[in-house]
Amino acid sequence: MKPGFDPSKGGRPEFYYEDGAYPEQVDWIGQKNQIDAAKAAGVNQIILVGSMGGTNPNHPLNSLGNGNILIWKRKAEQYLADSGIPYTIIRAGGLQDKEGGVRELLVGKDDELLQTDTRAIARADVAEVCIEALAYEEAKFKAFDLASKPEGTGTPTKDFKALFSKSPLDFDFQLTIMTGLGCYISVFKLQKELSVDEQKENNKRILHSL
Repeated sequence: MKPGFDPSKGGRPEFYYEDGAYPEQVDWIGQKNQIDAAKAAGVNQIILVGSMGGTNPNHPLNSLGNGNILIWKRKAEQYLADSGIPYTIIRAGGLQDKEGGVRELLVGKDDELLQTDTRAIARADVAEVCIEALAYEEAKFKAFDLASKPEGTGTPTKDFKALFSKSPLDFDFQLTIMTGLGCYISVFKLQKELSVDEQKENNKRILHSL
């Protein structure tokens, strides 16, 4: 938020990124450098925490400071998926500062959970899923959305092997990109006549061109 904003005068605060902190630099270039370093060091698995909302080009997070943060996050995810390193990509819902381990966790794909009332998750639960992902083969080569039911509903998740088994296989999502002209294109809609494998290859080519 830019300095000098006075909420008593009404209006909306103007958000901006400090130099060196733009999403392209942090969420794309920075993560790419980390992935390259991990690969060079022989790391056996990378757990990457992202964010739900990446299928919607008009998501409010993209408009903050004109940073298109979710687009750059997805580009880094694709780079990781192409790296050859076993990965687990966790796209968390709205993060909450609440106690972990007391809710039923939910996995989904392509922001389906954003269309429900179960769109949030405790930070502690995200951290636990990251740790558990290192222990189960079922978590490798997976990319999934993560949220939870409200406390007091459902059964608190304890069987993480079962949770990872439910998560979508491989890196497959409804890709939304931004062209150089600033126009948004839903590649999924343009590719609906292609096979799944053809869609994946086309998605990779487009992301690599950004």
